[in-house]
Amino acid sequence: PAEEQRILIIDSYHEGYPWSDGEIAGIVQTFRQRQPDLQLCIEHLDAKRLQDLPHAQLKMELLAKKYSARQPSLLLVADNPALEFTLQMRKNLFQSVPVVFCGINGFSEEMLKGQRGITGVAELLDPAGTLETILRLTPSVREIVVVHDYTVTGLATRKELEAVMPQFAGTFKFRFLPDQTFEEHQRSV
Repeated sequence: PAEEQRILIIDSYHEGYPWSDGEIAGIVQTFRQRQPDLQLCIEHLDAKRLQDLPHAQLKMELLAKKYSARQPSLLLVADNPALEFTLQMRKNLFQSVPVVFCGINGFSEEMLKGQRGITGVAELLDPAGTLETILRLTPSVREIVVVHDYTVTGLATRKELEAVMPQFAGTFKFRFLPDQTFEEHQRSV
């Protein structure tokens, strides 16, 4: 309490992306309600538009310049690209700063191997439960058309579904739509 607390929020995506804007707004509102004077810094990785984070090294250098003199008290990271970036960055920067993550798809303990001072909330899907519910509520359904984006998150979600598909091989036919525009998806569906 004696020293000013600073939280660095690392958002996987870009400002203006509704999903992460909602996450960030909720995080900021919650902190502001409890500690109005808390210093919140937000960095966006833009991983939806710049997949595989080609600018990751430059972003790390920028964060080092911005925050090395006064390191944050906590790193709060939202979604998979931010977690992956933060784990890579912690090798050289913010090694002793605790990390809290949220919205992680396809989480496994292996993702945190060798890390200390880290905790968070995984976004767990239940594709088998969803398919069982479809079968129970609409037993005549025979084909599942899967619409997802081809981002890190969309592909991680697809992988979780593919892992349970063999359980439903005799029940459902699965069709994944290709990477296409919203309008093309509408026509396909």
